Amino acid sequence: MTHRQRDSNVEKEIAKFMDEKFYASEVQDFVRFEDRENQLKGKDVSFTLNELKNIIVDEKAQTHYINRNLPTFAFEISFLRTSGDWTLGWLFDDTKENDYFILIWPFASKEWNLVKEDITKLDCLLVNKQKIIDLLEKEGFSKDKIMIEEERIRRENTPGKIGSGNIYFYYTDRLAEKPINMVIRKEKLIEIADKIFSIQ
Repeated sequence: MTHRQRDSNVEKEIAKFMDEKFYASEVQDFVRFEDRENQLKGKDVSFTLNELKNIIVDEKAQTHYINRNLPTFAFEISFLRTSGDWTLGWLFDDTKENDYFILIWPFASKEWNLVKEDITKLDCLLVNKQKIIDLLEKEGFSKDKIMIEEERIRRENTPGKIGSGNIYFYYTDRLAEKPINMVIRKEKLIEIADKIFSIQ
């Protein structure tokens, strides 16, 4: 099993856990989009939560870091397809129709081939996508500046962490898709989150 297949399987089990433990009791007008067309548009679920009406949400889980409780979250800026073609990542992709993300820090009794029953807790932040982009801009990372830096990182092939502080770039060259991410500290994301919650 590849890492990508494993991630997809873990995401499906996390989705089942959230459907049962959170969406069933905490939201209204709930819909889960399971077809490929909607998935490609960044649409995992839609729901109403208090004053947030029928929001479209992309669930993003740290499937590589189960039980690690990282103090950060990574936002995809670009990656390479299997063909080697450069592709814009999900944060700035205008074809994505979600207006929110649920950022998920998972905890489980095992970390590989896990199923819903292995999950012990999900720490979650519901964050508006535009607020993330506004936060980046406020911290000196406009989209234009980010894309110029992304191009330089690929050209110079400098893997690992680039920068410091609350927000920095991270280039993972050991993965086939060679993603470049913007990493944001959790405390900054908490400041802009609409909802902070744990599911157990």
